[in-house]
Amino acid sequence: MRQAAPGASGPQATAARGGAGVSDEMVRLAVDFENPGDEWWASGGRDLWEALVEGFDNNDVVVERALADSWLAQAATIPGWHGGPEWAPHPICIKPIDEDEQL
Repeated sequence: MRQAAPGASGPQATAARGGAGVSDEMVRLAVDFENPGDEWWASGGRDLWEALVEGFDNNDVVVERALADSWLAQAATIPGWHGGPEWAPHPICIKPIDEDEQL
């Protein structure tokens, strides 16, 4: 069984790992707007996020699981990553991909 990446917890992580018709090799990384922290963004998180979403919508991006895991591991090293409330512990989260969504 795969371990959840940093930022992947609860129902979001479970849903992101698959369901009927959804590839578990692709996940959506998204800004968690419920996380109020600014430290991560100001400490280099913004540059890391913008490098990932370049050319896409700035709020989320669908990537391969391996890239997401690597990116989240790097994001977790930036100060402020773990500063959010229980329901939004990190500035970026994994969100489910809709079954009918074309990747």
